[in-house]
Amino acid sequence: MHILPVEEVVGLETGDETIEVSEVRESLEIDLVTHDVKKFFLMLLKKNGYVLEQLYSPLVLTTSPEHEELKFIAKDCITRHHYYHYIGFAATQLKFVVQN
Repeated sequence: MHILPVEEVVGLETGDETIEVSEVRESLEIDLVTHDVKKFFLMLLKKNGYVLEQLYSPLVLTTSPEHEELKFIAKDCITRHHYYHYIGFAATQLKFVVQN
């Protein structure tokens, strides 16, 4: 996640809440998505599994003590809703494997 400067949060013209970079640099494929802290927390509180994946992914470019603290706090945001989302996703993927 990123934190927008105050002048990009307050006012008529706001900064990018989501930044996406998808490119190849020096033979490395880069697929980066980052959200402003406000948007990230709102998605986390709305039971969004996508942000949990971002938070708990083992593919982390950089981390900090704050990242570890956020992972500790966010575990209380994991609900049955996430279970049903992922079990449904797994069932759909299994259908694709069986059909092919």
